[in-house]
Amino acid sequence: MNNGWLQFLIPKVHVQVDSLAELSQIKAEKGRIYRLKRVEDGYVITIRRDSVNQGSIVGRQSIYRSLTRFVLPVAFVWTMLLVAIQFVTLDYEIRGNLVHEDVEMVHELIDAYFMRMGTFAFFHGSEEALIETVATAFHDYIWVDVQVVGSLLVINIFDTQVTEKAEAGPAIDTLYARASGVVTKVDAKGCRVLVEIDQVVHQGDPLITCYTPTGFGTEVAPIEGAAAGSVYAHVWYEVAITFPREYGVRMVTGSSRSHLFLNVGAHRLKVWGAEVPYEVFDTRNQVFNPLELFKVAPITLERVHYYEKSDIILRNEVEMIRKRADDLVKAQLSDLMLEAFELVDLHFLSLEEQEGMVKMIYHATVNEDIAN
Repeated sequence: MNNGWLQFLIPKVHVQVDSLAELSQIKAEKGRIYRLKRVEDGYVITIRRDSVNQGSIVGRQSIYRSLTRFVLPVAFVWTMLLVAIQFVTLDYEIRGNLVHEDVEMVHELIDAYFMRMGTFAFFHGSEEALIETVATAFHDYIWVDVQVVGSLLVINIFDTQVTEKAEAGPAIDTLYARASGVVTKVDAKGCRVLVEIDQVVHQGDPLITCYTPTGFGTEVAPIEGAAAGSVYAHVWYEVAITFPREYGVRMVTGSSRSHLFLNVGAHRLKVWGAEVPYEVFDTRNQVFNPLELFKVAPITLERVHYYEKSDIILRNEVEMIRKRADDLVKAQLSDLMLEAFELVDLHFLSLEEQEGMVKMIYHATVNEDIAN
């Protein structure tokens, strides 16, 4: 068996023999010798443990004894520590928006709930008691949350008095409808909503307002805040798609010609090809350079293709336009509206044709935000 670099896995013994005759006998019995060392009384050889049948054993070599005595116990202890870490809280971390002085005070309060053992700290007590202790120190303007993440006790503490300043801007007391329609959704962010789902509203009607009735006739009282939010509604539009019945397009025909030129430096010599009879044409060039491999071009062959172009009259088919009506209507509405919208439904109303122009009229139902 050729063990190669895996021979360290084979248990071996060190055997002392007195003469080369014994060494030859071991070789004859197919016993592999891994090492040979000459000593004062003969030779010490290293062989497999199960092939010993003569000589005296003076030592043993096996990695399994080391594994049993050291590696396996250490691996077992390490595994137990990893498992224990998942169930034992060893440290804590404070997160939140407190100032440095308040964080230091929280550290002092939390330390009483941890038992120190060298570099480790073990949590003892209850999370509810810890929350109550911290909340009491800051009275009623602190939000505290405690979570155990692995071996870490995460304590979130936020000062609820700290709020972001709202961006300054003109306060709006009432939002009005900029178009007529049927309300489909209301998303109010301030003050009082005056409409509800499925209600018909007309252009100019109030939707959200910062006034409320006082109970005395038509008198109203202001509400502190600003009218904000969105009111979505189905709005109807009449859209006209206009296009010519016939139109001209300059396109390439099936007729073509070719010329072959010899280019020598800056000079061009026509080698082959008849005159091109086309008034309007496109060209396509192909250059053949026999010395391209050497990155030089003193002499090249150039083939030029000429393709005739002509004005062709095409007709717009009404049915093809009707199949694209959704995209054409959306394009027209996008030019009219600044905000995003949804095309809900589209109905064909009529078709008019006059002086070569076709006009198709559609009734479009659009869902959009009408709060203005």
